Amino acid sequence: MPICIYTFEMKKNTIFMKFLTLFFTAVVFFLPDASHGNAQDPLIYMRDLYREYDRMFIHYFTDEEMNRAEYIIRDGLFYSSHTGKLANFIFKKNIVVDRFYRIFIVRKSDWFIGHHHSAPVSGEPVYFAGEVKIRNGKLIGLNTNSGHYMPSNENLYNYLKYLQSLGVDLHDVKMGREPHHDSFQYNVHEFMLEYKKSIEIKQCQKFYNVTDNF
Repeated sequence: MPICIYTFEMKKNTIFMKFLTLFFTAVVFFLPDASHGNAQDPLIYMRDLYREYDRMFIHYFTDEEMNRAEYIIRDGLFYSSHTGKLANFIFKKNIVVDRFYRIFIVRKSDWFIGHHHSAPVSGEPVYFAGEVKIRNGKLIGLNTNSGHYMPSNENLYNYLKYLQSLGVDLHDVKMGREPHHDSFQYNVHEFMLEYKKSIEIKQCQKFYNVTDNF
């Protein structure tokens, strides 16, 4: 009998916590975005209200857990820093890149199973956060789906340029971007060409606006 009561209480508490988390997430979703990086400060800062959420629900990683979750890029491929093996994530995982460009890849959060993007970096500012798919070390999918950090298309563009500089082949990579953060439906090269063009247009507009003031 005590076991039955204990099991019932656990189920009841779990249901309550799931409801509370869902409600909290729904409220946070409609609040102002995180502070996105820019040319002066490329870091993305966690949304303020998530700090209270993290305090109540999220386990921040220990040094050992960080080491196990860290990945490196060598010859354009992703390797586990802990085991030295090629990364393999056919099902999407959370990826977060800290201010020192260290890459952490962890199981996606499903209620209280898995990890949020803030967990490996203890809620600190990041260079990028989203979801990733990797096959035999080769990047095949990347998006900006992170409620804690909500990267912009500019953040995504900058990180893709960084990956290119490390020799990562982006040719067949499918990606998600604003407003479809959680998808893998866009072509990387099309996005980068489009975004680069938008930057050039903005620079021209800025130049002519300044010129018109004289």
